[in-house]
Amino acid sequence: MKVNTVQMPGDSLAGRAQQILESLVNAGEVEPSLNSRYLVKGWLAQGGLSVLFGKANVGKSFLALDIAHHVAKGARWNGCRVAKGQVLYIAAEGASGFLNRVCALSGDATALTIVPVSVNFSQPTDHAAIADVANHLTASREPVRMIVVDTLARAMSGDENTVEAMGAVVRNLDALRARTGAHLMLVHHSGKDASRGARGHSSLPAAVDTEISLTAEDGVIEAKVTQQRDMKGGLTFSYRLREVELGKDDDGDPVTTCVVEPCEPVEKKPKLSGQQQIALEALDEALLHVGKIRKINGLPSGQHRTCELSEWSDFCGHCGLSDGDKPDSLRRAFERSKKKLLELGIVREFNGFVWRTGK
Repeated sequence: MKVNTVQMPGDSLAGRAQQILESLVNAGEVEPSLNSRYLVKGWLAQGGLSVLFGKANVGKSFLALDIAHHVAKGARWNGCRVAKGQVLYIAAEGASGFLNRVCALSGDATALTIVPVSVNFSQPTDHAAIADVANHLTASREPVRMIVVDTLARAMSGDENTVEAMGAVVRNLDALRARTGAHLMLVHHSGKDASRGARGHSSLPAAVDTEISLTAEDGVIEAKVTQQRDMKGGLTFSYRLREVELGKDDDGDPVTTCVVEPCEPVEKKPKLSGQQQIALEALDEALLHVGKIRKINGLPSGQHRTCELSEWSDFCGHCGLSDGDKPDSLRRAFERSKKKLLELGIVREFNGFVWRTGK
């Protein structure tokens, strides 16, 4: 980005005021920045702060390590370009087991360095020490572009739900980023209500550039960008944890760990209310008992059975769709459920006939 500072006539100001004056930028002279400074293009920015969070045992550390390894190798991750550089991985939670995960990585891992000691980012001494280590490695090799903190809860003290404790951590992490220029990724836990984001005080999500949420269904884990400051949000990555054997222990039993294996996402099924589920089950019953294969233009071909709307409505009455005894109660409940099932694409209707779509 090309900028021009504002030229101001008159006498100089004193101290901090003069520094601010000299930093002013004229909005009319700003030119766009076309070359994005990414760590993982579309996902993580160089020098940014990210939080990767999810429930316990969802696979957070495996994904963080996978991303870190790709940065260290300079290899594309999820098809996205990366900025190659050294990575410091602070394994504050379960360092011994974590080292086995590192052993399972494929390809060159020399630019990935594990920090297996306790670090407390609530204290300024530790963030300064990590900065010194990162800059020492940068001076002797290539730049340290990423620092992973796994997990945040094990790398801080105090109550993470208070602004005092979390605010101190954020300030120290900002200072670490300023001194190293590295991207900081925090591996963190979700709260009791996962839909509300990462655990702890709101000062954390307010400070981060990228927030990645992990959820699991049928063995498939989905990473989704739920917050993005300067890039497009909503990106997703689906993977499974594939077990690999590292060798045998003293008893001859296999020693295993897991690695990230990309896979196709699980097709999400729409959530139905109780009445909608009853209406759908009633349709299945109607199709089974009175449904027919009809060769009519506009209806599905092959062995697809259809039934009449009135038949579906009758079966809804038998299945207890409405708690009320009055016909109007059943009719209203049926119309509401039918409308929603049609909107979701689970049911189709044509000329008074209905059928299931397979969703």
